Amino acid sequence: MIINDRQISFRWIVNYFINCLRCFGLIYMLHEMYYKFFTYILENLFYERCHKDTLRCLKRYMFRKKPLDYSAYYKPVKDLGPCVWTCWMQGYDNAPAIVKACINSVYKNTNGGYSVIIITEENISDYIYMPEFILNKHKKGIISNAHFSDLLRTLLLINYGGVWVDATVLLTKEIPQIILDSDFFVFRTPGYHIIPCSSWFIAARKGNPLLKRVFEVLAEYWKDNKYPINYYIYHICVRLVITYDEDAKQIWKNMFPKNNTDPHFLQGKLFDNMDMRMKDYLWDLSFVYKLTYKFHNFGDDSILDKKDTFYQYIISENLNGTVY
Repeated sequence: MIINDRQISFRWIVNYFINCLRCFGLIYMLHEMYYKFFTYILENLFYERCHKDTLRCLKRYMFRKKPLDYSAYYKPVKDLGPCVWTCWMQGYDNAPAIVKACINSVYKNTNGGYSVIIITEENISDYIYMPEFILNKHKKGIISNAHFSDLLRTLLLINYGGVWVDATVLLTKEIPQIILDSDFFVFRTPGYHIIPCSSWFIAARKGNPLLKRVFEVLAEYWKDNKYPINYYIYHICVRLVITYDEDAKQIWKNMFPKNNTDPHFLQGKLFDNMDMRMKDYLWDLSFVYKLTYKFHNFGDDSILDKKDTFYQYIISENLNGTVY
């Protein structure tokens, strides 16, 4: 059994509870058994079952006999060179400070020859043809912004290639050339997991077969349904495609490996006191960090004004009144 990324043996568990009984008594031991063991097991079994049910559901759409032909949506609206894509539906001017800082970091660290394009509610049709039933369900709120964004990034990369970065992604340096030259790249989940990767950073060549298959399965799902079966439907769809599609399986096998653990480290330190040694270490550790604009887990809004934090450093270095 693995708990918190450690291999835990049955003997270790038994000894732990015996020691709890000896040192603190029966009530404490039962408390530990419930909160540190059974709740963990039940929670993980529940999520694992939900993810497997989602995989089985999507598999029906992957192998249905008469799917729609989506090739008409794989035609670029514009003639563009390589792009870095990001999206804030309400537009840059209406974005929170941390989102503006992240977008500015993308402009600052984008390699020569790449254009940065911000997708908004107003300009989607300037770049892609999205199936009408998806647009209608998004307009009605059936498809959330998060799940619509999954379809959007996939279709943009199919049509134009380049790099997708979420609006809450901070670049600390230029994207490595080996990633830009890749047929396909995402940050992988370590080990085998039904959620195989993150989707906040995707690099791909135009017409990527893996992304085409993902888009087609998800489009077929949304054509027939009015709710997301799982928040992580996109990630589980990637697992489905790289398991059953031979072209996608080979693309995944050839992908440059990089874990998605390191790029999340800074998010938990945003409101820690700024330490230049730690900053230098983190900036060397990863060229990219996934941040957030939702700060309720850190306390009330007053935490944004806390001085000498990593958050304040990111704002001052990447915002500072500058709009690219």
